[in-house]
Formats: sequence, C-alpha cells, structure tokens
Amino acid sequence: MENNNYKMKCPRCGGNKLNLNSMTNMWICSECGEQFRDLDAFKREIDNTGSRVKFFVGLSVFLIIAGIFIYKLGEMTGESFMSVLGIIAFPTAAFYLYLAWKVYSTKDEKQAEYERLVKKVRGE
Repeated sequence: MENNNYKMKCPRCGGNKLNLNSMTNMWICSECGEQFRDLDAFKREIDNTGSRVKFFVGLSVFLIIAGIFIYKLGEMTGESFMSVLGIIAFPTAAFYLYLAWKVYSTKDEKQAEYERLVKKVRGE
C-alpha cells in the first residue's frame, strides 16, 4: 500500500515515497529505507491500553479466587496435588498483575513517542 496522504513524510529524509508493510505495521521510505510505525496502528495500541489492563487484572482476580478454591478443595480431599495447583495460581496471578502494571505504566511514554512521531511524520 502506498502513501496517498500528501502530508505524511519520512522522519529521517523528508521524502514522501512511503510504502506500508501490513505485516509489521511499519512505513518504509523508498528513498532512504527508514522504517517507522504506522500512526493509526500505534494510536489503536495506545487506546487499547485500558482494555489490556482490565483483562490482566480480571485474570489475576480469577486466578486468586480459583487458587483459593482449589487449595481448599485439595486440603478437604487430602489431594496434595490440588493444593499445589492452588498455590501455583498465586504467583501466576502476581505475574499478570505485573503485566497490567507494566502496560499501564508505559502508556504515557508511548503517548509521548506517538506525539513525537506525528510531529516528525507530518512535518509539524
């Protein structure tokens, strides 16, 4: 797909012969070879941050509740394997909470990077 938007230009050389690689969502300048992110895809990624955080937090809550249930069930039935599975759910939930925090904490950095790229690409 070629760049039909006359306002868009390469952030490195200022050329306007750009092609979009739809597999990687990267624009490639035909003049200098510079590759940079597709602005629309980058903006969608930033806008979807809230959904990703909610998913990771919801998954963590589910794992904690399931872990407690499985652990207690293992204790009541004497199945040590179930107790171990219940215990394993807690570090897994902690991992997903870490992912939620990581996604949320990088949103401002990504927004700033997006705004810098918009200025370069649109020549503002």
